[in-house]
Amino acid sequence: PKRHCWPIASLPCVHPNVVCAAACCEDDRSLCERTGSMRCPCDAISSIPCSSGHTATLRGRRAMTSGHTAACSALVGIGGQKCGTSWVANLLASHPKVWMPVKELHYFDRYMDRGDEWYLRQLQPRDGATVAIEMTPDYLHESACGARITKLLPDTRLLCVLRDPIQRAVSQYKFYVMKFGERRTLHDFLAANDDALARGEYARQLASFDWHHQQGLLDVLIFEEIIADPAGLKQHLGSITGLDPSGFEDNVDTTPSVRPRFRAAKAAISRVTRAMRDVGLAGTVEGAKRVVGGPLNRILLSRNRIRADLDAELVARLQDRYLSDIVTLESLLGRSLSCWPTHPEYQSATE
Repeated sequence: PKRHCWPIASLPCVHPNVVCAAACCEDDRSLCERTGSMRCPCDAISSIPCSSGHTATLRGRRAMTSGHTAACSALVGIGGQKCGTSWVANLLASHPKVWMPVKELHYFDRYMDRGDEWYLRQLQPRDGATVAIEMTPDYLHESACGARITKLLPDTRLLCVLRDPIQRAVSQYKFYVMKFGERRTLHDFLAANDDALARGEYARQLASFDWHHQQGLLDVLIFEEIIADPAGLKQHLGSITGLDPSGFEDNVDTTPSVRPRFRAAKAAISRVTRAMRDVGLAGTVEGAKRVVGGPLNRILLSRNRIRADLDAELVARLQDRYLSDIVTLESLLGRSLSCWPTHPEYQSATE
């Protein structure tokens, strides 16, 4: 049968049934309902707009694709942490046709008890938008998330931002100083937190998302390149979402890494907001941040930039740690990463 209205790369299910209510999809409906064996036994039922502008009923967890050229209606960012994901997410959300309920839903690493139907509802574009996004950097690092995302969203496009692994670790240290009042030096912080270094082993972590990579549904951006070419980034985001790149704003705010004036107060606010997110109040937190976040940060944060000095011994040790992973990552992505200071070619060029 002809298939006219498949929602491409949007809300998937383990059973290949999408039933469109539009008249042009009569053949598709008969395909799904002709025999009991072809009906979807899943309980989750959501209504989503199909590529032809009709309302399609998605039964279960896997949306079938049919070679339709429509752009995705959902985009999920998986990481990495401190790699520029907030900047990319805010750039995406600046487009009038993009719906972002909150930046980080943390469904696959914290809140799976809320159920797949709850999560799929979050990925339904609203308020006139045509694309819904969420970007949770911990998905890349948490080993179980890859299999969970593959099971629930096998046809959804994933977005990943990576940066030089040593600079990523430095950025995480500065984040902990600013948000949690970390008092140790960078050297001592990294010595006590191997997790901060493991997050820079990207090839190992991306192995969990091999399905999406093989299907051409894993977009990997390099932070050093996109920060140098914002216009090119807008063009790329437009190409994978089907949106007009001119709709993305030119100036998207970023948060500088500065020391808190009041460490205890800043850390306490972080704990409270995390607790609110845990009980389903993420929307309230995001709304409060939009209203009072700026003024509150001006009170709690100083103008003193955080220093994070890297001595030669530490740099050499980290370069040795990351070398094999970078080589594997280059093979995986089919490209050079010599723009990273950790890369041997970059080091040779600057000597």
